[in-house]
Amino acid sequence: MPITFSMKKSISFILIVFQMHLFGQYNEYVKKKLTQIDSLYGIDEELTIQISNELAEYATQHHNDELFVQSQLYAVQLLFNQKKYNEAIVKVKELIETAKTTNKNQLVYCLTILNNFYVQLGLNNESDQLTNQILNLYKGENSSNAYLTKGNIYISKIQLLTSYSEFNDLNLDEQKNKNTILNYAKKAYHYYNKIDSSNQNYLFFKLNGLNTMHLAYYNLNNVDSTIYYTNQLKYYFEKNNQLKENKLIFFFYYFAQGRTFLLKEEYSKALFYFNKALKNIEYNSSPESKMYLYKDLSKTYTYLSDTLKNKEYTLQYFHLKDSISNVRNNIRNAYHDEIIKKSQKRESEKYYGLIISFFILLLLISLFFIFYKKKKRELTDQTNKTLVLNNLDKLLELAKSNDILFQTTFNELYPEFIAKIPTFLTEDEIKICSMIKLNFSSKEISQYTFTSIRTIENKRYRIRKKLDLDTKTKLNQYLKNL
Repeated sequence: MPITFSMKKSISFILIVFQMHLFGQYNEYVKKKLTQIDSLYGIDEELTIQISNELAEYATQHHNDELFVQSQLYAVQLLFNQKKYNEAIVKVKELIETAKTTNKNQLVYCLTILNNFYVQLGLNNESDQLTNQILNLYKGENSSNAYLTKGNIYISKIQLLTSYSEFNDLNLDEQKNKNTILNYAKKAYHYYNKIDSSNQNYLFFKLNGLNTMHLAYYNLNNVDSTIYYTNQLKYYFEKNNQLKENKLIFFFYYFAQGRTFLLKEEYSKALFYFNKALKNIEYNSSPESKMYLYKDLSKTYTYLSDTLKNKEYTLQYFHLKDSISNVRNNIRNAYHDEIIKKSQKRESEKYYGLIISFFILLLLISLFFIFYKKKKRELTDQTNKTLVLNNLDKLLELAKSNDILFQTTFNELYPEFIAKIPTFLTEDEIKICSMIKLNFSSKEISQYTFTSIRTIENKRYRIRKKLDLDTKTKLNQYLKNL
């Protein structure tokens, strides 16, 4: 089964549809650039990319994410056409992240392009996940965009199934696979038929749906249904002159006619149409379609007993198949290697994250203990300070009441002071020194010891003499400093 023409060409239709959707929103400069891109696409790739980048720069300057994504969609497709597959996939993934901030339709366009890349590269699992995501985005929505997208999704599912079987040399004759393909084809045809007939590309997708049904029934060897859908293709093709100008549609129309006659065992007519398709093959950029055409030509020449031509197209078929297979395998390997590297990087980051977390935890525990010890010390100091203040209050009361326990209590509270007092002072002189230490004035000492102020002054004088203090040194200050 050849690739349906939507898988290659529908991307450019998607880009055109999206451009038309946005065209009226932009100023003349942007409209001019978009028109230039559309005109040059497929003709001058280098100039197309240059204009796309200019438009992207303009969009960045004006903070227009929607225009930025639109400007780069063509460039992404051109990268893929230039076989820069990884670069194209990385780029479109970046555009998808940007499109998430714009609108659903633009996001779906980007996801659809990425899915087409996956399909063409045979990345089946990635495509399956992406198609389900796209279908969920349009779940329950009735619009031309939704129908077009859903139709394309089921086309991609058909290609995935047939391509996987072809490149893995699996037998596609199982009834289950054939019925699955027919089921997908019916869904694609159903959604394409629901596209508004006023849509500029309605006929293109109408033909795509018919072609898909033709291929599904051809795969089932159902002659009558194959002929029916081939005739429907012929009807719409011959009815619309605009379609006749599209060389790509020419290719698929002739290809479908050739397969129909091959199924009817009219091999000369089949060869006639296959050769017409071969003349238009240059307008089809899909190597898979060329590969299937070579395969059917080889088969036709076998039935016509032309060994030389059979060998020629068999070799071309296998040569192209091996080439496509090698590209796919290299891309898949590179893609999976990238996934492994990312996984290893995540594991490495996780490992270093655990180490960092451990040291942060250790630091927090250390800080907690430092904080705990500090608070404990502050609490002890506060308790001691409170205790000292309480004892000081008690000591002052003892002094004021001239209690005999005053000196004993003072000695306990200020042991260092007492140790520095010369031993040659009398007990009475030591008591006077203790009260001076507590900041009592001579008058207060006189009052609390029931002696005259003169007596206290004389005692202070004798203490100065014994301590050998000069006239400049005040007794109060000296004692406080002890």
